[in-house]
Amino acid sequence: MIKCRMSLACLPLYGLISLLGLTGLPVEAYGNGSAVVLTYHHVDSRTPESTSVSPDQFAEQLDYLIANSYKVWHLPDVIRRLKNGQHLPDKSVAITFDDAYRSVYTAAWPLLRAHNLPFTVFVHTSAIGDSPGLHMSWAQLRELDKAGVEIGNHSHTHDHLPSKSVEEALADLGKAQEILEDKLNVQASTMAYPYGEFTPALVQWVNKQWTGFGQHSGGVGPKNNLAALPRVPISGQYASIEKFAQRINLHPLPLSAEPKNGLVTLIDQPEISLQIPESIPNAQNIRCYASGQGLMDMTLLARTLTIRPKQPISAGRTKFNCTLKATGTGYYWWSFLVMHPPDQNSWYTW
Repeated sequence: MIKCRMSLACLPLYGLISLLGLTGLPVEAYGNGSAVVLTYHHVDSRTPESTSVSPDQFAEQLDYLIANSYKVWHLPDVIRRLKNGQHLPDKSVAITFDDAYRSVYTAAWPLLRAHNLPFTVFVHTSAIGDSPGLHMSWAQLRELDKAGVEIGNHSHTHDHLPSKSVEEALADLGKAQEILEDKLNVQASTMAYPYGEFTPALVQWVNKQWTGFGQHSGGVGPKNNLAALPRVPISGQYASIEKFAQRINLHPLPLSAEPKNGLVTLIDQPEISLQIPESIPNAQNIRCYASGQGLMDMTLLARTLTIRPKQPISAGRTKFNCTLKATGTGYYWWSFLVMHPPDQNSWYTW
């Protein structure tokens, strides 16, 4: 339960919401609409469940999008609309794949091609060779590129970029950019952070060259940072058609945080301060959750919501997710990435 300290700022808010009986925001509450960018890795029933959907599940998901009148956008067109302030209609989605696994070529592409649906493949270049293995070959990627598939940068080494200096991280991304240009004649304008990990300092530099994507969930809209856009993972427990239907109905929740998103900290119960814009009339209905724990401790004072995990977080990546029910379908969703190294002299790996 959110604690609202008794103040003149809180009382009218609660009184108004109680009087009107409001529980959510309309889907178009923030103008210009939004899109959901989906993240896949393997399309294979033999690979790890946590990063996989089966070919049958993927086919069912594409059929669901088409049957329910979703528009699948080419990712560069979504980005162009965001940059130009153009409208994104409801039910807009884009499809992306990380790592360029061979199953994208053998299983996903035939299904997408049959429906004439666009998609993006983010390539970490050290994994690609002249012959296909677990990953695609350069010849297969060249074929995708010629067919109009967008090729994006996913770094060269696929290392934890926040464990490096900004200069080292940019050099890693730069090497991948050079290889993509050499092998495919592609100047990648989009990039996806390995493991979805970024820091504010890295985001600032990525913004000079690429549109960047993480793996924190939510819709993309005009208020998002174009160098750290959210994507919605589809795999494992979220691969069922019921979960899929929920996750393609997320909309941006425009909260601003201090410290900034992409926090690296040794503190195991970090506190985040969120500023809630006046456009959200029912702030007391926001609920925030720490991955692996559930509901967080929350304190609302005027337009500031302070959140803190109830228990220490584990070493590794943790997401703090804040949600607000929409009056139409789905949820407004905001996600915050926390990276917690085990100690000051090491980084987690898995």
